[in-house]
Amino acid sequence: MDKTDTDAQDSNDLIRTQYLVEGMTCASCVAAVERAVSNLPGVMDIAVNLLASEAAVRAKASVTAEQVVEAISALGLMVEGMTCSSCVAGVEAALKDLPGVTGASVNLMSGQARVEYEVDKVRPRALVEAVEQLGYDVSLASDDVHDRSLAAMRERELAKWRKLFWLAFAFSLPIFLISMVFMFIPPTHRMLMRKIVRGLTWEGLLLTVLTTPVQFGVGRQFYVGAYHALRNKSANMDVLVAMGTTTAYLYSLFVVIEASVTNTKQGGLFYETAALLITFIIGGKYLETVAKGRTSAAIESLLSLQPDTALLVRDDGEIVEVNVALVEVGDMLSVRPGSNVPLDGELIAGETAVDESMVTGEALPVSKAIGDPLIGGTINQTGSIKMRVTRVGADTTLARIVQLVHDAQTSKPAIQAFADKVSSYFVPVVIAIAIATFIVWLILLYSGVIPDSWVPANRSNFLFALLFGIAVLVIACPCALGLATPTAIMVGTGVGAAHGVLIKGGTALEAAHTIDAVLFDKTGTLTHGTPIVTDASILPLTAWQFDGAANALGDALFWSIVHATESMSEHPLARAMVTRAEAEERGGLSLETSVFNAVSGRGLEATLAASGADGGQELRVVIGNRQWMGENSVMLPDALERFAVDLEGDGKTVMFVAVGGQMAGAVAVADTARAEARPVIEHLEAAGVLVWMVTGDNERTALAIARDLGIAHDRVFSQVLPGDKSDKVAELQDADLHVAMVGDGINDAPALTKADLGIAIGAGTDVAIESADMVLMKSDLRDVVTALSLARVTYARIRHNFFWAFLYNCVGIPIAAGLFYPLVKITLPPLVAGAAMALSSVSVVASSLWLKRFKPPQITTQ
Repeated sequence: MDKTDTDAQDSNDLIRTQYLVEGMTCASCVAAVERAVSNLPGVMDIAVNLLASEAAVRAKASVTAEQVVEAISALGLMVEGMTCSSCVAGVEAALKDLPGVTGASVNLMSGQARVEYEVDKVRPRALVEAVEQLGYDVSLASDDVHDRSLAAMRERELAKWRKLFWLAFAFSLPIFLISMVFMFIPPTHRMLMRKIVRGLTWEGLLLTVLTTPVQFGVGRQFYVGAYHALRNKSANMDVLVAMGTTTAYLYSLFVVIEASVTNTKQGGLFYETAALLITFIIGGKYLETVAKGRTSAAIESLLSLQPDTALLVRDDGEIVEVNVALVEVGDMLSVRPGSNVPLDGELIAGETAVDESMVTGEALPVSKAIGDPLIGGTINQTGSIKMRVTRVGADTTLARIVQLVHDAQTSKPAIQAFADKVSSYFVPVVIAIAIATFIVWLILLYSGVIPDSWVPANRSNFLFALLFGIAVLVIACPCALGLATPTAIMVGTGVGAAHGVLIKGGTALEAAHTIDAVLFDKTGTLTHGTPIVTDASILPLTAWQFDGAANALGDALFWSIVHATESMSEHPLARAMVTRAEAEERGGLSLETSVFNAVSGRGLEATLAASGADGGQELRVVIGNRQWMGENSVMLPDALERFAVDLEGDGKTVMFVAVGGQMAGAVAVADTARAEARPVIEHLEAAGVLVWMVTGDNERTALAIARDLGIAHDRVFSQVLPGDKSDKVAELQDADLHVAMVGDGINDAPALTKADLGIAIGAGTDVAIESADMVLMKSDLRDVVTALSLARVTYARIRHNFFWAFLYNCVGIPIAAGLFYPLVKITLPPLVAGAAMALSSVSVVASSLWLKRFKPPQITTQ
């Protein structure tokens, strides 16, 4: 067993560790692993993912990593061999039955199990033994080799099914030719029916010799799986296959032995039913494994982004290539054009453009300058740069994305719990139906209720009834039910990651499809979060000439004064004015600030010296609001007053600028709405989703922003303290609305948690990410629509899968049982029933893979 990772302790003093589990093939296997591990003392939670072959264990801090590794290593926790939801149920039950295990969850697709247990009550060895008794292999995967271990397990699984299929095919082909071809050609028929000893014919001998290796060699795994399932008082697909094929084989063997002993004419044989059934099922499992491998393609492509080596810049300037695992926080790395950024860091030398599409979904290259952040796994396109590493290992953005998606693929929505419940009764019910079918047909045939003409001439009544029972056994498919949810979740979360949308599992998907109201935080979500200058009104230069230089410099002098004055302040509004001034002051004077004073809630005053003016004249500058202008005896012209009133009505903040005691102009500053905000809101409203806004701004400013965005005035929460945002979510929920909260900051975390669906935008803060159900890697509101649309499409695909899985069994079983035979006089041969069963699982996986065709809704920005 290999250990993948150990997370930090949570609030309950628990530690979470992940393992790779080999040998799981279906939901019953997953359930058995979960049940086995759950019963160990100290284990509080275990979740097993069949597709990823992973098991995540949460235990008390007193449980050491060595103890867990020992337990799972002996347990063999890379669970291989699960084939259906019955396997999952069995593994979960085995784990939960152990004393001290408080919870267990197994995922069929990834082979991952999550177990909660109390370490003082359950020892690791007990977990190991509980799962081993089910017949599965388990192993732990370390974090640095997780992707390699998973890929290796997938390759082993593919190689196993491929080998078994070709071996079965090599024997089944001659069996098919003898039974279905040569027996219908008169010359070969006479030869095959020639007796060797007493009643033993060449047909009986050849088919017995060829079928036996298929039945007990290739089919051995079905017997092993059935044995472990029955020993643990459960039943899975292996039980159905073993019963159906064994019945056909033993019947044929009995006919051959009877003819040989009694020297009577040999009856019809059905060896081909057993052999070809096993071959079809093995072939179906191979195709299913190939398809399941494609469901995790998105995550595997993410894992491949991080390079194995990095170019380390030593203190003496020498550049050496080192393993990326040896790089530490603070190290300086060199990144050449065309290569991947090894780890998260900060650009410290050079300029470049970086392709972040695989990580954030951003289609266009992002320009990077000194001081800008770099994301590990992205591609450096144009320039040779140097970076300082800020995050390594599991803390990197790429590692966190992969972990979030892994966790998502392990989680189970409520609809899966229903499927698991159905699967736990499925196989026993099918066996009962098969036995009842055989008995009913037998009674009807021997009682004379059914005319003899219904029975083919070459079959006895017993055989006719038996074939109906076998067909029922082999057509039933619990695997399709077990794969319906995990395959769709795995593909859907992978597609989301490719578009920069991280969906935290089935619960988020389930919540998203019911959302009918979205509550947006304003600052940093609907707006850019950074104030900018939106408008400026500069009075004619004759009103505030400065040594005569003003007439020559025009507006540039105004912005030179603003820049020199506001650059002394750290206020957000001041920074916005400095940014605008830097872009506008080209050709202005070089000014120096000799005196500076800021008055809170009013503005500031400064004395400037124009080094380029004759005599070095000094000038007093006052910048601030109306009150500050009044206190400094500066009169506001009517033109500026009208300018200010109009803009303040739009929710903007107006700052007046006075030079030498005279009004020079006014500047409006606002936190502007994102270009895509209004189109996104209109799209949501058109889709029937009510949009609300919450902000700490005053009512006038809030309503002005809402008006620009197209949000109704009665759907605006203004002057809301950060800690009270969750109360507004609760208020909407009390109105019977299913609420999605969209935010980006720490103060949004309580509201994100309270909402039915929390969405953190622009990767937000660590706290917001942990609290959210979905994480949007880009600061683009269109991804909110993408996330909701993808979640709804994925959940719809889950329901679609379940519908067809249930329909297949509800229709297939009655047909196999001969319910419609009196009307059509056509039977469903066990061979065809087995092929249908094998293909049903493949069809469910293929249905989930259809999600890869998902295209985000097109929303055009203004």
